[in-house]
Amino acid sequence: MKAQAMTGRDQPPPPSGARSHDAAEAPDKVVPGPGRIRRRDLLTRQLHDQLDTMLAGLEAAADCAGAARSLRDEGVSPAERLARFAGILESLASGLLAECDELYLAACREQRFAPTEVEDIRASLRERVIGYFCMLLKAHGGNLLEGLEPAQAARLLARAQEQLLAALGGRSSS
Repeated sequence: MKAQAMTGRDQPPPPSGARSHDAAEAPDKVVPGPGRIRRRDLLTRQLHDQLDTMLAGLEAAADCAGAARSLRDEGVSPAERLARFAGILESLASGLLAECDELYLAACREQRFAPTEVEDIRASLRERVIGYFCMLLKAHGGNLLEGLEPAQAARLLARAQEQLLAALGGRSSS
């Protein structure tokens, strides 16, 4: 009887995990708890915006062209200079990938996604980071190979890129 006498204001809140009217039609919009509605598009945008900021900061702080130029002054072979430069890039990329993984896990917790549920978002972040460092290797690594025949330089650069991809867990571009 008491339940019948309750007005709309007096009704108890729905049980935790209850679905809204729209959520019944679209299960990915279930309200998981107080404060946040899970939205893949917002999670993706948030993480890619954070990655853009991180890459811009890296661009401002790291002087890849200068690092490549300084390696030219060491009395070593062009192949060794390229290997050293690739090692520098691998070190930078590994740190950035670890930071991206931490951001991904924190954002998943905040948006109440299981990390395995949106693994494709993490994969796209990792692919962007790896692609960025491969681009840096191509752009600046080629300058370290001056004086070599173009075919030999291309082979060395391709091998260095494959090694960088393997070290970072990326997919081969060939």
